[in-house]
Amino acid sequence: MDTQVKIRGHRIELGEIENKISKYNGISAAVADVSKYGEAQRLTAYIVPEVYSTDTEEYSAAVKKAAQKASDQYPDEIDISSYAYFMDRLENVALGIMIKSLDETGAVVDGKLLGVDKIISEKGVSVKYRKLLKQWLDTLEKENIILKSSNGLYDLVSFTPPVNIDEELTSIINSPDAVYWKDFFEFILLCKNNMVKILKSELNPLSILFPDGNWKRAENYYADNPVAKYNNYIVAQSVAAFLKENNKTAKILEVGAGTGGTTASILNAVKDMDAEYHYTDLSTFFTDKAKEKFSDYNFVKYGLFNIDREPQTQGYNWGEFDVIVGANVLHDAQNLHSTLLNLKNMLTPNGMLIMLETTENKLIHKVSIGLLEGFSGYEDQRLDKNVPLLNLDEWQTVLKNSGYTNVSFYPENEQNSYEQHAIFAFAEKAAVNIDTDQLKKYLVNELPSYMIPEQYIKIDHIPLSSNGKADKKLLPKPNFAAQKTAKHEIAQPTTPLEKDLCNIFSEALSIKEVGITENLFEIGIDSLKAISVVTKCGQKGYNITLMDLYSNPTIKQLGEYIGSQG
Repeated sequence: MDTQVKIRGHRIELGEIENKISKYNGISAAVADVSKYGEAQRLTAYIVPEVYSTDTEEYSAAVKKAAQKASDQYPDEIDISSYAYFMDRLENVALGIMIKSLDETGAVVDGKLLGVDKIISEKGVSVKYRKLLKQWLDTLEKENIILKSSNGLYDLVSFTPPVNIDEELTSIINSPDAVYWKDFFEFILLCKNNMVKILKSELNPLSILFPDGNWKRAENYYADNPVAKYNNYIVAQSVAAFLKENNKTAKILEVGAGTGGTTASILNAVKDMDAEYHYTDLSTFFTDKAKEKFSDYNFVKYGLFNIDREPQTQGYNWGEFDVIVGANVLHDAQNLHSTLLNLKNMLTPNGMLIMLETTENKLIHKVSIGLLEGFSGYEDQRLDKNVPLLNLDEWQTVLKNSGYTNVSFYPENEQNSYEQHAIFAFAEKAAVNIDTDQLKKYLVNELPSYMIPEQYIKIDHIPLSSNGKADKKLLPKPNFAAQKTAKHEIAQPTTPLEKDLCNIFSEALSIKEVGITENLFEIGIDSLKAISVVTKCGQKGYNITLMDLYSNPTIKQLGEYIGSQG
C-alpha cells in the first residue's frame, strides 16, 4: 500500500516518520497522518505511550475513610423513607403526565395509540425526542396501560392517569418534605403545562430551567436542597482527604460544572490547601457567571470542555490532573467508555476520578430533566435498555472495562441512599510521560524539517480496520488552533436595530465584532447562550423567542424579522 504523501512540495513516506517515532523511549507504537487545512497539508503524529501499573491503595484508603465518615452524616431535614415516599408519589404523577401529553398530541387515533415513528411523522413531535418517546411507551406497556398490537400500534388497556395530576402534584408540592425543592417543582409544573410545545420543539425546556438566564431552578435541584448538599459534602470531603495525601500542588478539573453546586462545596473544603481548580463546562453561559460566583477563590481557572471530544484537541494534556470531578454530567456522554478513557488518560499516576450520579431511572425524570438534550445523547450500550442512567453494578462494570480500579460508592448501602451516589475510581495503569517538545527535538536530528509533525496526539491504541491496517478515520481530529484563518470582510450594521443586535451578540460571544451576515450558531451561540440573548433583546424592547432566533440565524435576518413584527 502506498503511504507516500506530498507536503510542501516534498514527497514523503509516512512509514518512515512512524518508524522513527516508535523508536523513541517510552513509545510503543505510532501513526502519522496528513490533514488538509485550507490549501496547506499538515502532519500529525499519533503516539501510543507505554504503560505501567499504578499503586493507589494509600490514596484510595484515605478517600474511602473520608467518604464513609461524610456519608454517615445524613441530613436532618428529611430522612430516606420520607424522601422515598414523595418520590413514589411523583412516579404516579409522571405516569399521568405521559398519558395526558400523548393524548394532547393526538397520538390516540381510532382508539389506538400510535407507535413512536408515527407520532413523530404524523403528529409533529420532534425526532430528537425519539428515545424519550420510546421510554414513555415502554413504561406504559410495562405498567399494563397499553398493549402492543399490530402495525406498530398499541391497544389501550387503561389509558387514564392513575391520579388527578394537578391535585396530586399540588399536594406533593405543599407537603412539608417537598418544601426544599420548591423552585425545581416549578420546573416540573411548567414542563407539564407545556409538554406538547416542548415535544414539538416549539419551546426549549432550557428556557424553563433557566428563565431569562436565571439559575435559581437549576441551583435548587443541584445544590440548594438537603439531598444535594449531603451528596456534595461527600464529594468535597473526599477531595480534601485526597489533597492531604498529596505532596504537591493538586490540579483539579471539574467537567460539566454547570451552576457550580458541587464546585461550591469543594472550594470551601480545599480553600486553605495547595490546589489549582479548573472549572469547565460546554458553554460560557456557565463559566461567565461562575467567574462572578467564585470570585473570592483566586485559585480557580475557567475554561470550556466537551466530555464527548478528545481532550488533547481541546488543549488538555494526558497526566495533567490529580483529581477529575464530574457531578451529574457523565450520564450525558454519548459513549461512556470513550469518555471514561479520555478522563483516565488526563489523570496523574495516582489520580482519582469522582462522579456524582443518580443511579436509578425514575419516571419523573422522563417528564422533567429527561427533556434536556444531554439526557438522550447516549449512543453506547445504554441503547439496549434505552435508559440514560446506570445502576451501581453497571457503573462498576463500565469503569472496570475502561481501565479503572479501586472503585467505591458512597453511601455504600444502596438502600440507604437518596437514589444518588458519589463514585470514586483510580486508574489501573498510567502512561509513560512523553514530553512532545523533547520528542520533536529528537525528530529534528532524525528527519528532514518537512517531515516533522506539527501536532502530537497520544492515544491508547491504534484503531485497526478489518484488514489489520490502521483505520485513520477513527483517529481523533487534530485542532490546528494556532493556524491563522483568512481575513474576511465583516458586514457592518446598516440600521440602529442591527447595531443594537450586533452589540448584544458581540457581548454574548465576548468578541469585538459580529457581522450581520454571519451564522450566529456557527460562531459560538449555543442553546444556553441563546436564552441570555433572548432576554437581553427583550430588555431592549425586541421581543423574540428562541424559535425566532433559530429561524433567523443571522443579525440581518433577525433584524428583518423584528422589523416585520412592528
